[in-house]
Amino acid sequence: MVMNIIALLLVLAITFFQSTFGLFSGMINVMCTITAVCIAFGYFEPLNDFLTLSMGWHPGYTLAASFVLLFVVSLIILRTLADNFIRGNVRFPQYVDWGGAAVGAFINAQGCVGVMVLELMMLPFGGRVFMFQRYERQG
Repeated sequence: MVMNIIALLLVLAITFFQSTFGLFSGMINVMCTITAVCIAFGYFEPLNDFLTLSMGWHPGYTLAASFVLLFVVSLIILRTLADNFIRGNVRFPQYVDWGGAAVGAFINAQGCVGVMVLELMMLPFGGRVFMFQRYERQG
């Protein structure tokens, strides 16, 4: 329950913040976020194996850390490259710009908050995390 409320508030805050940037920037953000999520899902297990075998770190924590590390680093790199190579802005009608920016910001917020929730669920906290459990046991 608490995790759902926190995730909802984060999604709303990120959506509001990023919807002010406009449709063109929002679509670039969405593409960068989707690519970063794909990179994180594709390569976090090999990175986890590297960290646990060669560094000797505890695998319960390196799984989540490698997932978030890959997501954040690839998102920063992709967004920096997009900002440097895609110059100029595209002009849209005002309501199209606002509406499209809100939709793009919502998709981007869902991706970022989803990665954060998955990372929290990968950590070895036990059964419940912020009053959330994947499968509720019946009595």
